Amino acid sequence: VREALNDIAKEPNAAQMGKGKIKDKLERRLQVDGINAAITDNLVIDKQDGKVLIVLKYEKRVAVIGNIDFVFKFDEQVK
Repeated sequence: VREALNDIAKEPNAAQMGKGKIKDKLERRLQVDGINAAITDNLVIDKQDGKVLIVLKYEKRVAVIGNIDFVFKFDEQVK
């Protein structure tokens, strides 16, 4: 996920892309990598000083046994 975010942020025309275009590119990339694209619901895209800032925060819980869960947190931002 981190690599996909970095790749999109480093594209030469990233600052000119609309938010929808950036989200679509990320969803396609995640789908190719076999990652659930629903995480992009937590995507925040902002443009600052001619650069694009992409922030993605999400949490995934996986039940292990009874009331014990594994919790995976992802919090990344790229410019």
